[in-house]
Amino acid sequence: MRRNGITVGFLICLVAVWGWVSPAGADPDTSGQEEKKADWTVAHIRLHGVVSETPDELSVLLESTKTHTTQYWLDRLNKAAEDEQVDAVALVVDNPQLSPSVALELAEAIAEIDRSKPVYTYFAAAQFPQYLVAAAGRRVYMEPAGELPIIGLGIEMGFYKGTMDKWGITPQFVQAGQFKGAAEPYMQTGPSEELDKQMNALLDGLYGRLCGAIAEHRGMKKKAVEKAIDHGPLRAEAAKKYGLVDELVTAQSWLGELAKRHPDRRAMVIDNYAKDAGKAMPSSVFAMFSELMSPPRKEIINEPSIAIITAEGVIMPGSSGKTMFGMQVAGQQTLVKAFRQARDEENIKAVVFRINSPGGSALASEMIYQAVQDCAMDKPVVVSIAGMGASGGYYIAMGGHTVFADPMSIVGSIGVVGGRISLNPLLEDQHMHIHSWTRGRHAGLNLSRPWTDEEMVVIRQHINRIYRQFTGRVSDARGEKIKDIDKVAQGRIFTAGQAKQRGLIDAVGGLRNALAEAQKRSGIEGEPNILLWPRPKTLFEMIRGDGDARGAGAGLPGGLETAMRALPVESERLQRIGYLLQLAGILNRDRIMAAMPYHIQVRY
Repeated sequence: MRRNGITVGFLICLVAVWGWVSPAGADPDTSGQEEKKADWTVAHIRLHGVVSETPDELSVLLESTKTHTTQYWLDRLNKAAEDEQVDAVALVVDNPQLSPSVALELAEAIAEIDRSKPVYTYFAAAQFPQYLVAAAGRRVYMEPAGELPIIGLGIEMGFYKGTMDKWGITPQFVQAGQFKGAAEPYMQTGPSEELDKQMNALLDGLYGRLCGAIAEHRGMKKKAVEKAIDHGPLRAEAAKKYGLVDELVTAQSWLGELAKRHPDRRAMVIDNYAKDAGKAMPSSVFAMFSELMSPPRKEIINEPSIAIITAEGVIMPGSSGKTMFGMQVAGQQTLVKAFRQARDEENIKAVVFRINSPGGSALASEMIYQAVQDCAMDKPVVVSIAGMGASGGYYIAMGGHTVFADPMSIVGSIGVVGGRISLNPLLEDQHMHIHSWTRGRHAGLNLSRPWTDEEMVVIRQHINRIYRQFTGRVSDARGEKIKDIDKVAQGRIFTAGQAKQRGLIDAVGGLRNALAEAQKRSGIEGEPNILLWPRPKTLFEMIRGDGDARGAGAGLPGGLETAMRALPVESERLQRIGYLLQLAGILNRDRIMAAMPYHIQVRY
């Protein structure tokens, strides 16, 4: 595809030519050999680094950034599919960091290419998402000394009531929705019956989809895939025995093995095929520095285009970006501006709203929803849920015309929670006494002491009002597709397939499906120009930091923030802490959230 009106080209870094492949240690004897047929050209692509929905801010500084978007990798695969000079694709799955939803999206793209030209995949070691991508190849090759540690799925949740009781901390929460479960980690020592049922149904759906996708790509029965997983983690020999891979070869000999598939033709490998897809680098160092330091200029769009607007991470006021824990934030200010620009730009003919969010601020979600709906009154807005469109993340999806969700997405959680944690009992236990003075009947809502019964009534009324507003938005958007809002709301969560059955979404499908729908609705003929918004910040914007309000960690000196990210604590735990701190920031400011505070950790 093309982006920003610039036709995507590709850089051939290395062209390696194989003739006849001889046994190890022997020199090929070419005497008397007949002239070979035309080249058999292979596009060599290495899938690596972080695969995100949002461009890395450092991508404007470093061409070698290890973060690329889902669309970037789809562009590279699409380029290979459409290139008439390419006869096959050799894809190395080099431990990319990606979610199961993105893995399924890429796997489907690979399978589609393989129907017209062969795609061969190779990996040394792979978790569930990485293996899903590799499994879509026509033949799957694995490092003989490698490992396939796919052992199933698990979900972990923390419950903190016992700790809070020990420390003398008083949590006070009110939730709207029987199945919301948001306050349970703070109010209970274990899950309620409703939450337990939700988690089991979620795991059944996700695990079934993963095993089904592997079975489909590998031409196996689902039971056979489940049996292989139950014997995991698997060494390379066992992975081949159970049918999960086809051949065991070393990285050094893999491309040579591919060359053997057409011994009568000369194999020509284009290394790092189309690595600059979607990039337009300045022509000189001076031009680059000028570009980085310049204030943002209005983007000139000269041809009919589709804008992909991404909302990734916790929904917060302010601008999108990353917290001190490296977590992405979906900023209300950034998203509202993007949708207004898409509405006003004549050559933007449609928008794909790509969402991967557990929600966050209820007020920020409402304001983003309004901007989406306003844009949708002028041009098609197709929603694409990637990974999670839950609570506020589902709320903002209701402004679009059609909702797609990746097969591995978590959808729903229509509910609201509000409250706070009072530290006064703990402080008083440490002989620190806090006295307060108030004017106004409900002034105590902003104090650190526990709320009174009357104040809890005020909070409950406010939460119920927001909940009615949330369910009203869903009912208005989904119309007759949801017969009884109460049966899909109350905080329930669903897989994409379950959400489709209940009318919460229109179709199960990924980003490519959403783009196809947007192009159909827009009437753009031929291959559309694709814009990815919000674009990475320039250095000028990073230094100035306008509008940043990113929750925990925002505003810290750069050195301290970097040091915090470098703490010797596993990144997953840091993200959990960061997520809880972000939600605490929302409660301190707004007291009401449309979010999933239990921060589901799906382990695979």
